[in-house]
Amino acid sequence: DYPAPPPIVWDWLNDPQKRLKWEYADRHMFPIFMPKGRTNVGAINHCVHGKNVTMIETVLDWRPFDYFTVTQDVLQAVIMTITFQFLPTATGTHMSYVCNLQPQIPLPMPASLKLAAVKRELRKLKVKEAYEKISQLVIQENQAASRST
Repeated sequence: DYPAPPPIVWDWLNDPQKRLKWEYADRHMFPIFMPKGRTNVGAINHCVHGKNVTMIETVLDWRPFDYFTVTQDVLQAVIMTITFQFLPTATGTHMSYVCNLQPQIPLPMPASLKLAAVKRELRKLKVKEAYEKISQLVIQENQAASRST
């Protein structure tokens, strides 16, 4: 949950400059293709994590302020399809995301072990902490705007 309306939260998740402020310190996202000069269906971002991990993100579906869906191809080993949804609340926005992982290399193991491995990787990547940081940045942005008026 974020203390701002959906357009503000949407902007924090999609503006390349704002993404740099909340994503992991060793992660750098670069737009490489933006249809009509902006993020939209078909836009492609290249992300570098640390020294050896790269990821290509492609926008599949785009409904501003409601939801968007991307694929993230990590090292050509796993393709993640993620849908982010924004629901207005009385105090701001509730964001949810659904992630579907499709290994490019078959993993002969039970689903419960695959899920445990995914959860471990998400903890290692500090995904939860990154999304929590957006809330802090929104509060700071609101405070700065209040001081300037």
